[in-house]
Amino acid sequence: EGFTIEETQEPRLFVQIVGRTGVRRGLAERYFVVFGNRGNVDAKGVPLTISVPSDEILQVEFEIAPPPTHPEQIPTDWTQAPIDVVADGVEGADTSIPLFLPLIPAGYTGALHFLLTTPLTAPDRDDAEINVGIDSPFFTPELEGEVVTSLAEAAQIYAEENLGVAIPPEIVPDLEQYLRAQLTSMIQDGRRTWVETVGTHPGVFSLSQIVIDVAQFGAARTMAQHVSAAASLRRGSSGWIDSLYRLLASLAGPTAATAECLQCGGADGTACALCRAGTSCKPHGDPSCPNRTPGKGPTPAPTPRRPKCPPPLVSHFHRCVPRKCRRQPVLPGLGSLGDPECDKIPRRRRRASDPNDKNGRQGVTTAQFVPAGVPFAYVVHFENEATATAPAREVVVTDQLDVTALDLDTFALGTMSFGMTTAPAPAGSLTFSGGIDLRPEQNLLVRLEAGIDPGNGIVTWRFQAVDALSLQVPDDPLAGFLPPNANPPEGEGSVQFTVQPKPGLPTGTQICNRARIVFDVNDPIDTAPHCNTIDASAPQSRVLPLPTTQLDPVVHVQWDGSDAGAGIASYTVYVSTNGGAFEPLVSDTTDTTALFTGQVGATYAFCSIATDLVGHVEPKACPPNGDTSITIGPPPLACAGDCDGNGTVTVDELVRGVNIALGTLPLHVCPTFDRSGDTTVTVDELVHAVAEALDGCGSADRV
Repeated sequence: EGFTIEETQEPRLFVQIVGRTGVRRGLAERYFVVFGNRGNVDAKGVPLTISVPSDEILQVEFEIAPPPTHPEQIPTDWTQAPIDVVADGVEGADTSIPLFLPLIPAGYTGALHFLLTTPLTAPDRDDAEINVGIDSPFFTPELEGEVVTSLAEAAQIYAEENLGVAIPPEIVPDLEQYLRAQLTSMIQDGRRTWVETVGTHPGVFSLSQIVIDVAQFGAARTMAQHVSAAASLRRGSSGWIDSLYRLLASLAGPTAATAECLQCGGADGTACALCRAGTSCKPHGDPSCPNRTPGKGPTPAPTPRRPKCPPPLVSHFHRCVPRKCRRQPVLPGLGSLGDPECDKIPRRRRRASDPNDKNGRQGVTTAQFVPAGVPFAYVVHFENEATATAPAREVVVTDQLDVTALDLDTFALGTMSFGMTTAPAPAGSLTFSGGIDLRPEQNLLVRLEAGIDPGNGIVTWRFQAVDALSLQVPDDPLAGFLPPNANPPEGEGSVQFTVQPKPGLPTGTQICNRARIVFDVNDPIDTAPHCNTIDASAPQSRVLPLPTTQLDPVVHVQWDGSDAGAGIASYTVYVSTNGGAFEPLVSDTTDTTALFTGQVGATYAFCSIATDLVGHVEPKACPPNGDTSITIGPPPLACAGDCDGNGTVTVDELVRGVNIALGTLPLHVCPTFDRSGDTTVTVDELVHAVAEALDGCGSADRV
């Protein structure tokens, strides 16, 4: 067989949030953030953001790596450093967690999962939701200079607002160099992690901690320039300033040894970086430092504060989101609004949920419309209810996929879980076989077998507890891997997978399936079906026709549109002046009318482009004359005084002109008298009209 050379495509990123929409108070619910790259080029350095209601308890189940070590890095306990940020600088806003994914390979689909708990005391609300967004890569393929500049500015703001240090302009190049080195190291670490784990544990860093790391470096470098004045600066400073002092010796280099030493502060003399020992300066901790209490180390720094939204994120509705996600219309009752790079799911606190259920992408409208071409992510939840009298020994989940609508060649297993144990399948896996050791808590192993039958589209997952020594079914009838769910989530489990619709499905194609769950030898439990409807059609729109000319410079512009699928989300209407480039008149609006004020004598063309609720943009290039055009002023070459446009000027029409000139009639009853376009009728213009009446239309222009 031969091979095909594909044209290089830039990364095509997507993200989805999958999980329950109904909330069970006090119980932890597992959610999956499914992300991937549909392009044929690796995406390097990708920001991904998760936002959840601030009154809910979030527990991430994936590892967030600390910023890479660096010779000039401030020692920090990164397990205590925040991974979330403050939107709009407002405490109590949604909890937003900006992440940094070093690598999303071409064709890869992965998932991050977390637990979310609604406290029993949380108020009832129907507007709670989880939002996720993914943004353009930082490296394309080299690190974008704008990214470095923006993150460095964020670090400067953090240093001034939280560390009390204003980083001067001469330090900024060092700040940017440090940032470049850290981001590049993260890419290298991420690629290594991806290879070592076969994509089961994609490397993840925190953008919040990146900003803190760079800010601390910049603050320390700034103070290293002012060692002689540092003693006075330290007085009244926060614990963070004291911790930064401790690094001055290593940052400042040999020249610091000749500078004035800092006097040791605090009861045990630990709150300084340098101290005078005899006639020389010594790094604090040296045995010759005075006032040093044996066995005491440096004073630990307090937990860093949360930064504001770091670039390229922006604050939007009290959460941090990628800039492009601001375009999502806010419509009640809808889940995802279709953009493959932005997704959300409601958390309805007044609705119970079935513990054994299947969830997929939340589309728009009651038909759950979704765009074609993006993988469908599904998760099946199962639970051994708290009232059960014994642990489950075997759980089998089956799912019959729609072979007429789904492309089974794109199927990929995701994460399998029970209790607090997770088992991610390698990237792109069609089958999985493994075991999980429950010792020493239980003398059991859990066999995990999963896979798809490509002949019939049935996916099967089997969780089976066996004796750790004999590898046979346990003799103890009360031995099992999934206990009654008395202390959630110990008795819960889930399986997750992705699959793409077949290409070319028309708008209106409905894709439904349900899962079946069997606990031991009990009767099967069928979940409710999860259905989505394909929207493969772009919307259409137009600006409604305008008169060829009008005297009034205020133009009432109207437009409308239609969509065969989910419906139109917004319009952008453009205007061109005298054949020039089209520029937005209104952007991303749900309105269908606007007022435009033009200039007398100018010609304006208007054109509309619609976007539908699943993200399709109308494939339309505005023609030179737009959808419609209008000239402000009297019609060109119109016969002066010819009110009805029949090519002649009558006595009655001349009388109208006189009354317009006198102000007893409005101009709009016969605008052709106003040859100059100044909205008044003069004596000269009346004489011009009389000549047209006597000698025929156009005669006055020929004189």
